[in-house]
Amino acid sequence: PTVLESHWHVPVRWFVLFSDAERHLEERPEGGYRLYYWVTLPDARARAARAARTLATADMGPVSSIVHDLDEWLSRFEPGSTVELDYGGLADLFSWTDLDEDRSAGEIQEAVEALDSGEQARAAELYQAVAERWAETRIRESLN
Repeated sequence: PTVLESHWHVPVRWFVLFSDAERHLEERPEGGYRLYYWVTLPDARARAARAARTLATADMGPVSSIVHDLDEWLSRFEPGSTVELDYGGLADLFSWTDLDEDRSAGEIQEAVEALDSGEQARAAELYQAVAERWAETRIRESLN
């Protein structure tokens, strides 16, 4: 498949592909907001490979394997491709302020950098903030 979908939340592992600079928040002409990330495939794959190596070195093999699988999936596409993570209808669950303050990809990149430099506590803190944000959103799935 050329599209990975997740209803009611964004899997935290997907944020490893993006940086905060690739984040776009805009008003939709029909109302509401759109939040998405857009990156070239080579950049996304480089981030995934780095994160997988960092996680493996930090004895986080199962998480490393999940990120590695994401990189493997991306390897099937042409190098000139782009990768997009779009909140889609999930954006309607949030206010502009919530979306503006959501820096999940940036926080995950910071967590990988912290882990890479041996700052496990800082990495855990950053990861936990993102995981908790999306856990709150995912709870709506069971309420629906």
